[in-house]
Amino acid sequence: MSISKVALNPADLLLKNSRKAYPNPLASKINAYVVLGSLLVSSAIVLAALGSFSLAGVSIGIASTTANLLIKIAAPSLVFGTIFLAKGSYDMHYKVKNLDAKRFGVAGIQNRGNNCWLNSLMQILLNSSVVNTVRENRLFNDFFLRYRASLADSELADSTRLRSYFSSKSHEISSGTRFEDLHGPLTSILDDLRSKDRELRNMITTKFHYKYDDSSRREVSEKREANNGILNLPMFTEKRKISLSKLLKDFFISKQDSRADVIEKTEITTQEPFLFGLFSRTKKTKEDVLVERRKLLLEERKLAFAPKDLFINIQRYVCSGRFDQEDKIVDVPMNLNMSGSYFDTGTKANYELLGFARNLNQIHYISYVKKAGIWFKCNDEHVEAISDHEAKLAAQKAYIVHYNKL
Repeated sequence: MSISKVALNPADLLLKNSRKAYPNPLASKINAYVVLGSLLVSSAIVLAALGSFSLAGVSIGIASTTANLLIKIAAPSLVFGTIFLAKGSYDMHYKVKNLDAKRFGVAGIQNRGNNCWLNSLMQILLNSSVVNTVRENRLFNDFFLRYRASLADSELADSTRLRSYFSSKSHEISSGTRFEDLHGPLTSILDDLRSKDRELRNMITTKFHYKYDDSSRREVSEKREANNGILNLPMFTEKRKISLSKLLKDFFISKQDSRADVIEKTEITTQEPFLFGLFSRTKKTKEDVLVERRKLLLEERKLAFAPKDLFINIQRYVCSGRFDQEDKIVDVPMNLNMSGSYFDTGTKANYELLGFARNLNQIHYISYVKKAGIWFKCNDEHVEAISDHEAKLAAQKAYIVHYNKL
């Protein structure tokens, strides 16, 4: 199929996110089977327990005939509950696997030279409202049209030409075939779009709380910076499993205990000999001089407003550039509730997880996106539907996370 035969507006892909426009009966059936099965099994256990206690002589106010009836009802409840749970599990793990991803607006992307990072990034952006603005760029628009066309034929889109865009934005990104990190390109594209999309023109205010050593005097200073929708969480050191909500809380309200002494540059004038000490000349240098001693106790951060698309960088890099925290587990919730204290507006925000990317063995990126209630695993040319459980497990090792505001 030629590109001219498909809809020219790449934003049409976003319609795939609407459950009202694209209902997913399979997901609804699976949920119904699991919920009904769980209720029946739970009821069977309760009924059997009540009946057994009564027949055993435990005084719970139930006659023996009633106890026998409860046990008789518990048996079929347990049987049918187990059947419904098995049916839901079967559909989740087998029928979902056989879904045609293209029917849900997800197609693979060719990898012609270490572009897995770029393919993963594009799958996530295609599933966000940012696509409405980014398509104004000619290279991206051409890519989106080819991606849109690939939903109807076998020829997949190729992201190779997009490397020239990113290499023009940053000298650290090669236009060749070198493996790259996807955080830098995501930052570049959102920074570039900030002037065009008001949703990306956010601000983050940081308040620094200090205490001076020589008195009980405290001081609060404030810094405002532009924010494009990405939250770069600090490196975490916990060896145990930690929740994303906890990392966010530590980001917005960060307790500190570090030196933050007041240092000023002072000009120092000295005389130094020259020409074998026969003469001297004046030399002026600037040195750091300690003015006051103080400690940084607390950092408080607030976003101006809750963005429509929230990207979170769960930092897994260390200075060596290696994913040394790759195996650390972070509980990434499918639905994220953010406190109103995180925003200047004071209004809390609820988000739904729509995509994330992770690094495999420090040499390969894959992404996961959610369309119409179904999760899809995108590994370059290969796309497959997966269960919610599989997505939840994979998200525990996510690097870049994308939430959409509900």
